[in-house]
Amino acid sequence: MYKASVVGVDEERTTLEITVEEPRVREAVARAVRRVGARVSIPGFRKGKAPRAVLERFVSREAIYDEAIQDVAPEAYSAALSETGLRPLDEPEFDGLNDAELENGEPLVFKVKFTASPEVKLGDYSAIKLDREQREITDEDVDRALESLRQQRAEYVPTERATVETDDLITADIDGYVDGELADSFSAHDLEVIVGSGQLIPGLDEKIAGMNVDVPQEFVVNLPETSEGEETVDRDVTFRVSVRDIKAKQLPDLDDDFAKDIGGVDTLTGLRDRIMHSLRHRALDDAIMDLSRRALSSLATTSEVDIPRLLIDREADEELEGLKRRLADQGLTWEQYLTARGKSEDEIREELREAAPGSVKTKLVVDALAEKEGLMPTDDEVSMSVYRMGFDALGDDKARLRKLISDPDMRRAASEMLVNAKVMAFLGHSCDADPESARCDECEADAEAPTSDADELEAHDSEGEAQE
Repeated sequence: MYKASVVGVDEERTTLEITVEEPRVREAVARAVRRVGARVSIPGFRKGKAPRAVLERFVSREAIYDEAIQDVAPEAYSAALSETGLRPLDEPEFDGLNDAELENGEPLVFKVKFTASPEVKLGDYSAIKLDREQREITDEDVDRALESLRQQRAEYVPTERATVETDDLITADIDGYVDGELADSFSAHDLEVIVGSGQLIPGLDEKIAGMNVDVPQEFVVNLPETSEGEETVDRDVTFRVSVRDIKAKQLPDLDDDFAKDIGGVDTLTGLRDRIMHSLRHRALDDAIMDLSRRALSSLATTSEVDIPRLLIDREADEELEGLKRRLADQGLTWEQYLTARGKSEDEIREELREAAPGSVKTKLVVDALAEKEGLMPTDDEVSMSVYRMGFDALGDDKARLRKLISDPDMRRAASEMLVNAKVMAFLGHSCDADPESARCDECEADAEAPTSDADELEAHDSEGEAQE
């Protein structure tokens, strides 16, 4: 019913010649007559019942042909892509349809131009064998992890001490004065802050340690300020600080009760063993990811692909928009950035464009490897990934989640994420010079992973985080 062949590639644009066999053309015209007739009111006839000769007195033959072409051309184009295995990167340009004669007993022949995703000649990744970092987890690592858990579960309790110390939780009133005038931007009342945590303006935090409750003090702090001319000047801010309350930091004891509360184990020794196991897996996961990145870099170097300018331009534009978003998150305007760099937006884009081929090639290699090794995610996997991402933001709002799961952009983003995760996992195993050393005898002996109320004690949480 449809035939397709590549008849030319000019300036990275592929031309497909598509043939629609005459019976399908005839069928499309007949369906077009019925659809057009159903929309037109003709005196003396019910809609859709007028003979074609009468219908053409009210609508042109060209209108009927346009209707038929809108029916048959997209279907033929889709079939042609399936037949040739080509994947378009942009919208197609159709040629030969405007003046097509559909009722001459001949097949319909037309051409389509588009930029096709390039063929990737993958390097021999089976030959890539890399050493994985073998990091030993020590008792000191476990000690640091235990101390981190203690710090996370610290409590702040009332104290009779009247002098502020580092790590105290204080309630304070702070008034900031610039050139003798009270500045709201430097002032706060009933402020709760942990002394020494870096939550306050640099230069003020360390001065509060040593203060006494209800004994106000003044401090002068020199702060940098950026003027409109982008020159940095200094200014002095006078802070009047009054500490109203102190709570002392209290850490839980490292004992069996702590182990039961944190890890669901009976003893501190059992908790240490569980942490050791978890840290070993994290170190292994980090080492595998590092090996995967090195393997991918090696594969990209040995692979061959002609990158279309379209993909390079898209990558540069995406990087440019990402840069603008990051600057906005930091409170900087695009104009400030351009002034600081002394460049125009076009010059920044050109810099990004020059750097784009490497990242574009890597993405193409990842996709090609995923297709070759059957690592492309299923529709269900994509839906579940979108669901997980949406659930974090929307909660259990089923209507909004269903809408999100159908969103093409969300599905595309989720698919790319899953492809990357699967390819990196594949390379991390297949390119490992000693994959046997990545096995965990403890896990194999106990099929069920350990459970705990503390996320940081999950032995295999990193894989779930990568998927999400």
